[in-house]
Amino acid sequence: MKEKTKFIFILLCFVIIGFSNNVLAAESDGKDQRTVAQVIAKNEGGRIYNLVAANDKIYYLKGVNYYPTPFNSRAELSLIEYNPISSQKKILKRMKSTSATSMQVVGNKIYYSLVELDRESKNLSRDTLNVLYSYDLITAKNIEIFRDNFKDFVVLDTGEVIYTKNNKEEFGSQLWRYSSKGKEKLNISDEFIKEITIYQDKFIVVSKNETGSWNINYLNLAKDKVALKPIIDTSYTEKFIKIVDNSIYFSADYDGNYSGYSYNLITKELSQLSKNHPSIEGIPYQDKYYFVSLNRQGQTLYKEKLDMMPITIAIEKKRLTSENTADDYKVKNRKDQLGLFKPLIKFPIFIGGNIFTGNYYVIKYLGDFSVNFESKLSNSLYLGISSFEDEDDDKITTEVSLNSPLYLSKLSGLSVVKLGYSTDFNEKFNPNLAASFSYPRQDIVVSEEVNLKEESSTNTKLLYRYIFDNSSIVLQSKRYYNFENEEGSRTFSSAEADNGYQLNLDYIHKLKEVRNNLWSPNYFLKDIYGSIFMDYSKDLNEGNYDFSGGYELLFEFKFAKYIPVVPRLGITSNGEDFKGYFGIQGDF
Repeated sequence: MKEKTKFIFILLCFVIIGFSNNVLAAESDGKDQRTVAQVIAKNEGGRIYNLVAANDKIYYLKGVNYYPTPFNSRAELSLIEYNPISSQKKILKRMKSTSATSMQVVGNKIYYSLVELDRESKNLSRDTLNVLYSYDLITAKNIEIFRDNFKDFVVLDTGEVIYTKNNKEEFGSQLWRYSSKGKEKLNISDEFIKEITIYQDKFIVVSKNETGSWNINYLNLAKDKVALKPIIDTSYTEKFIKIVDNSIYFSADYDGNYSGYSYNLITKELSQLSKNHPSIEGIPYQDKYYFVSLNRQGQTLYKEKLDMMPITIAIEKKRLTSENTADDYKVKNRKDQLGLFKPLIKFPIFIGGNIFTGNYYVIKYLGDFSVNFESKLSNSLYLGISSFEDEDDDKITTEVSLNSPLYLSKLSGLSVVKLGYSTDFNEKFNPNLAASFSYPRQDIVVSEEVNLKEESSTNTKLLYRYIFDNSSIVLQSKRYYNFENEEGSRTFSSAEADNGYQLNLDYIHKLKEVRNNLWSPNYFLKDIYGSIFMDYSKDLNEGNYDFSGGYELLFEFKFAKYIPVVPRLGITSNGEDFKGYFGIQGDF
């Protein structure tokens, strides 16, 4: 009897604990359990940054990641307006690129930047290229101001823009001015300047010397050589500065406490904020402190009561010695290129490569022998070599392809112009040209290919994709004339014609996220997608056509940790026949 009573008592305890947890979870909706900070905006897998308080509103940028098709993540950047009184959020503008600088509100205009090119395109641009825009809060008009390789900017009441650039000749930064007269170089700083803002008639910057840390300084532009006067000079890193009234608000990691801080420029008092949360970036407004922190969902925007706790830290700068300069940290032990010939996978095929050089190969030795090799010859020029056994001629055929972009942009609109050429040195001599237009939720790709061995040969393709959060609609069309068109794994016989057209419609949706599960050092299964599709193809010579539809599974799969492939498993029917298939999906 005692054992039964004990069991009932333990069971009752579990019920009470479970009920209490549910009540606490319900009460904490919209709040973080560590503190009374209120959640303003959640963001899974993206960033929230560039907080600005102006015109009785809070403005910020919010990035959201989408996954519309396998191995095709997409980031959308939104300019958000938050009303602290009504707690309403409004999307002012959606953008495709990211921002690399701070954001500023002057009068009724928001000034922000977008990245057009980055270091992935060194053959097209020596450095990151940013574009400065203004967004009018009254008319909702967006205007491009200028383009340059700037790191940060500040807009003056006169409309002039002071901005910083990397000094390419030696360590440091260049200071520039943009006005109605154009761009003007002002002078050079011995320190590297990452952030710049203005306080009264003085500039305040975040800068560092070659062996120091990022600190906050006054900037004097009146002299031939830039003069920097320390405001906060420590061995720590201060960043994301905001000037409100007579105080600098910033983030730092003092004594292991990554938090928001304020420094009063009049009283010289240093205070800590957001004591229960790591503050990535923050801004005060009235009696509240709005800041970005991290929780299990990713970066999250909070607000809490503005409570300042005065603190003291060591202000003496700990300089690194000359023995600890950046040159000493260069990688000296580079892998031998012979490592390329050591396969990472040996069965059932050979796969080898070097992710740092962009070279890899795949050798199939079971059944028909084939070799595929790809190399990133220079930044954006790609070479592909494929050798395989031709079943019709019973001989080895080798195909070579070259591809390189002529134009790249991360902004909305025209994003890629790519020129390519492929040949088998026998029947195929195919130059091709493709152009991509990309927007926050849409993609359009147009391409044209010809075979110089065939008279009037053309192969014209058009793709349109509309993107949802974790799915997409993809419409593809192809018109070809005197151009060899091979049958795909899910198509029927009319696709073999060399004069016809095809239409394909897919609704692709994510079924399961397994990115943290099925993997090994050489094989990695990320996510699983499904696709409902319809295909139409017509042979204009014979007048035959096929109309079919079905469903397929698509698997994000990587060999050797970085070579992506998308295996497809599906079933299709044209109303008379059913066909199951397994294949490898090409690029959409």
